[in-house]
Amino acid sequence: DLVRSRGLGDVYKRQFSDDDASGVAKSLYFNNRYLPVKADLFGRVSWQLKTRVGVRVFAWMPLLAFDPGPEKLRDLDLVTSLDGSKGIGYLRLSPFSERSRDFIKGIYTDLGRYASFEGILIHDDATLSDKEDASPAALNYYAKNWGLPPNISDIRQNPELNERWIKAKTQALTQFSLEMRDAAQTYRKPISLARNYYAQVALNPNSEEWFAQSIANGLDYFDWVVLMAMPY
Repeated sequence: DLVRSRGLGDVYKRQFSDDDASGVAKSLYFNNRYLPVKADLFGRVSWQLKTRVGVRVFAWMPLLAFDPGPEKLRDLDLVTSLDGSKGIGYLRLSPFSERSRDFIKGIYTDLGRYASFEGILIHDDATLSDKEDASPAALNYYAKNWGLPPNISDIRQNPELNERWIKAKTQALTQFSLEMRDAAQTYRKPISLARNYYAQVALNPNSEEWFAQSIANGLDYFDWVVLMAMPY
């Protein structure tokens, strides 16, 4: 009734539980094989919104920020920083690790299998700082796929290599987002795709280096870019 009264056309419904406000998904609101189900609500809520109000429902999902607990994390690879800092603060699975990618892909496949919706909104965890990803899996990926030195310090000290690295990371996050959309489309087509972008990315083109995000890149690949119009 509230959605109808506000005359909305699209609703972004967060499909992960974040009780400690960390921005990291520790449980989900749909059936899946990978994380605990806090409550199997998404399918029913989405169906009611679609049939009773006529809005399009987007599943608001992390791209990398999933925490299945210490035991399962031991079998996955995390994004790490060159200097050991927390980067943007999110715990994130490395998009350059095959086993982490497969884990995330499984979650998106189950999202499409068990829920009814029209689109996906990629959370603002889809970012890498200018010191990330320094995990062994990522360093190996840079060398094998991008022809870069397997050492971030060496990359950053060379302006040409650093520029290649920045652009490649931006495209890698974009491509992984598209792949997760495709995983969800295994059971449900078509699915529109939107992605959160930090305001600084729109205000300062140089910030692509700090976030691995680009508005121009997003407009080329996504149905919508969603600007987070909030300070800090």
